[in-house]
Amino acid sequence: MSAPQNRLASAAAMSIGQVARRIGLLRTAIEFLGQERAAAALGIRSRSMRAKTEARRGVADHDLLFVATGLEKHAAALLAHATTIRATLAGREDAA
Repeated sequence: MSAPQNRLASAAAMSIGQVARRIGLLRTAIEFLGQERAAAALGIRSRSMRAKTEARRGVADHDLLFVATGLEKHAAALLAHATTIRATLAGREDAA
């Protein structure tokens, strides 16, 4: 079986609940990242992202891995900014 057929076979083997779970995970990531940032993490356009969240296209393992990496990068930036704010409040202006 070729690679596209393998993907189709594995997608067909998923239950509706599993497909819904993947879409839910992707939608939550989009809420945190925003549509454009999430699409950029996947290397796709916003239109393709909508197709994934509307179940017109599947959400593959690599889609979830890429968006998870995007979330981790965003979280690191948020934590760095929170650290800068705390340092400023503590009077260590040079910590930024």
